[in-house]
Amino acid sequence: MNAPYETIPNRQIVPNLLMLLGVIGYNYQNISDENYKRICRSIFMESICRTIEHFIKTTKFDKIKLLKKILTQENYTNIFFKNRFMSTTPFAIVAYLETLQKINSSNEEILDMFVNNNNISVTIFFKKYFDDIMKVNSNKQLVDIQKASVLVSINKLNLTDELIFNVDDVIAKSNEELTNMEKEIIKIKECKKLKLDKKQNRAYVRIEKFLKDNASCINPHSNMPKTFSKEEVRKLNRNQDPDNLLELMPNKLLRHHCCYEDVQII
Repeated sequence: MNAPYETIPNRQIVPNLLMLLGVIGYNYQNISDENYKRICRSIFMESICRTIEHFIKTTKFDKIKLLKKILTQENYTNIFFKNRFMSTTPFAIVAYLETLQKINSSNEEILDMFVNNNNISVTIFFKKYFDDIMKVNSNKQLVDIQKASVLVSINKLNLTDELIFNVDDVIAKSNEELTNMEKEIIKIKECKKLKLDKKQNRAYVRIEKFLKDNASCINPHSNMPKTFSKEEVRKLNRNQDPDNLLELMPNKLLRHHCCYEDVQII
């Protein structure tokens, strides 16, 4: 029976996977092959989850943007395996767990590990510890399985031997999720626009009411004010009271007097 695996539910228990790797290395001789397979599967998927989380925090990607990148750009998921967003990237996990097994095996395997660099790789790791998934997706390339494993990790699914993911299903469901999320974003934007339109409409109604209620004051002042010359002011002052004479300002408007033609000057 294939060993089930699951990610760590409480990150506070194991804040850094290096702690877990140290414990595994120290107790390797006491771990059965079946349990070691389960450990390898679990830590590898946990590493992908944590790498993605760290990537999202540092790049400020949202889930929609991340899904779109993974689903539309070929080999984009390599960034989660190769780039050192953290000390325990999936590649680092593969290298450690495979090396740990080999140095605890025969001397021939240890020698072969250093002579042939091809003995440790994600491909070999998947074939050894994810053989059930490789079997279900036998017609898929490793890059497709790698993409599906990242998509599964984004949703933080806990997989067991009863729930073996199919690459096509995972990608199809992720595409469907992306479409639904984009539709939801559009819906939210439309709702916000509708609320804004209603708010603006209420503002327009208030402005129209204000203009209507104050038309007697607003309408006479809706045009350009009249400008005066010194001669015009001199003539107008003939009929002004001595204590209320008009004063011409440099901008040719009257000081302390309205200059709109539809409004009485005095």
